[in-house]
Amino acid sequence: MDKKTFIPTIVSNLENQGYDSMAIHPYNKIFYKRNIVYKTFGFNHFFDMNTMK
Repeated sequence: MDKKTFIPTIVSNLENQGYDSMAIHPYNKIFYKRNIVYKTFGFNHFFDMNTMK
């Protein structure tokens, strides 16, 4: 999954319609390579335990 640059998802479909996307996970961003995979899924913003308040 982390070798791909883009995978079409409902997230990317909704963004094409003008929506903004955000993924939130209250743990380490490198666990399961979320910092890479969420971008591949098309999320614009990702908040992990270090960036959420």
